Amino acid sequence: MANPIGGAKLTGKIGRLNVGYLGALDESFDVGADNTLVNLVRVKNDVGSGSSIGAVYTDRSVSTSEYNRVAGADATLQLTDRYTLTLMGATSFTGDPETGRERGRMLHAKFEQAGTRFSFNAEVEDTDPEFNTASGFLQRIGETQASSRIEYNWFGSRGSLVEQVG
Repeated sequence: MANPIGGAKLTGKIGRLNVGYLGALDESFDVGADNTLVNLVRVKNDVGSGSSIGAVYTDRSVSTSEYNRVAGADATLQLTDRYTLTLMGATSFTGDPETGRERGRMLHAKFEQAGTRFSFNAEVEDTDPEFNTASGFLQRIGETQASSRIEYNWFGSRGSLVEQVG
């Protein structure tokens, strides 16, 4: 939203359910061009201690044939005190009068263990070249990325010349 004519924002919490909505009619900078209607919805439900599941829906429409919509779901699962699994998936639907319709997807998974001495994580993300988020921002699309990190900390005596090495 760059030049809103009007809009609405609604946020709240009902029990464990967090809800957020942001919508606006955005005036076009181009003379004679249609205005853009933008709607963003996010819901997230707390599950147990430290876990949650959620969903998101975005819609950016100029007309019935020119639009971008994204629907996604995510979960953060606290498996134990130290282990966490994060999952996310989304699908985009884009309509353009010149190029037609496109559909793309994005998947992300991350597993991590946190600890004082030893910690690690491993994650993978796969994004189709057709995945489009007109209401958001992704640095890279059309790539599969995998990364991992391992960390070990050694603790010496308090007050010694070397107290910690990582």
